[in-house]
Amino acid sequence: MTPERLLLLHHAIAEHGIDRHEHEVSRHLADLRAGGCTDRCLDIAADRTQPAAARERAFGRLPLFARRATVDATLDCCAA
Repeated sequence: MTPERLLLLHHAIAEHGIDRHEHEVSRHLADLRAGGCTDRCLDIAADRTQPAAARERAFGRLPLFARRATVDATLDCCAA
């Protein structure tokens, strides 16, 4: 996913909610997993049993690209 498309997805989620864009969200999460991202927020964003607000917050805190996901694996992106 291009950076421009990802930015549009973030805006679309903010406007319409994560459930309405499930296909694109799932694709981006799969790309991050394939790139080695093991962030806890990835699991929350992917879990459809979680409330939409929690998933949206987790998605917004994920690294944009897999190569950034491993820069500092000690950070807890979902901390308050």
